[in-house]
Amino acid sequence: MAEFPISSTLARFPAKIRAMAKIGDRIKQERVRLGWTPAELAARMKAALRPLVISQWELGQTDPTAENCHAVAVAMNVSIDWIIAGALPKKRSPDLVPSALQDDYDVLPEHEKRDLERFVLWLRNAQRP
Repeated sequence: MAEFPISSTLARFPAKIRAMAKIGDRIKQERVRLGWTPAELAARMKAALRPLVISQWELGQTDPTAENCHAVAVAMNVSIDWIIAGALPKKRSPDLVPSALQDDYDVLPEHEKRDLERFVLWLRNAQRP
């Protein structure tokens, strides 16, 4: 099993983050925080994965591909940098705004962007089964 190389940069982060130095640990931590089973994560990833594969990642038996890391990040709404390396910020930059509205979104004050992002995330969570 290939281990993710931990650079000296990781030493700058708090001990709690350093302790989660493996991709599988971060996937499991966020999945559990969201209250999802491995099967629910697999379904939300919209990939042809069995829940066993996700469990293998979490146990450190295998590592996800780059495409699967991206799918996990999108499904969990976290940054791919956090999934791969534990880099902060953890939250994914929202792709909330259709390109046709991007110019209008770009001129909004930061506090209004945050309000809009929270509202869209609330809508997404309200639609979950």
